[in-house]
Amino acid sequence: MCRTNNAHTVCNVSVASVKATPRRALPWCLETKAIILWHLYDCNILPEDASHPDFASRFLPFIRPLCHIHPFGGDFDAYIVPKFDLMATHSAARWTVNLGLVHHRGGPIAWDRDITNTWFTDCETVVKWLRVQGKPDHQRSPPLGLAVAGLVGLQQV
Repeated sequence: MCRTNNAHTVCNVSVASVKATPRRALPWCLETKAIILWHLYDCNILPEDASHPDFASRFLPFIRPLCHIHPFGGDFDAYIVPKFDLMATHSAARWTVNLGLVHHRGGPIAWDRDITNTWFTDCETVVKWLRVQGKPDHQRSPPLGLAVAGLVGLQQV
């Protein structure tokens, strides 16, 4: 959920580079993924709900601004918003199952209480849980210490 998203960058990736390689996946930051997962849980959205028309017409417009995916127009709307919607839908339909967040334990599909009671108190705890799961944070900016040391991202003068 990069607060610095604008018409030219999203999660520290330029919209121009996304446009140049439209088939390539966009590396979303962990905060964006956590916001989506937490709100899927909070709204009790299950995998089968991702294919319901209300998901596209109600949940996606609700979650976009929370992740700072605003309608900036132009290439942002043409390339970034559809990629975000695809990732959010994939998170609901597949990630929740693949990460063990929902299960069928002898009954209807439901959110796993062991995981959600511990890790889904807010978006920050979901970020921590994603890190425990080994999910990388695809922020493009180097750690400040590396940039200051001249190891990453600085040009020679």
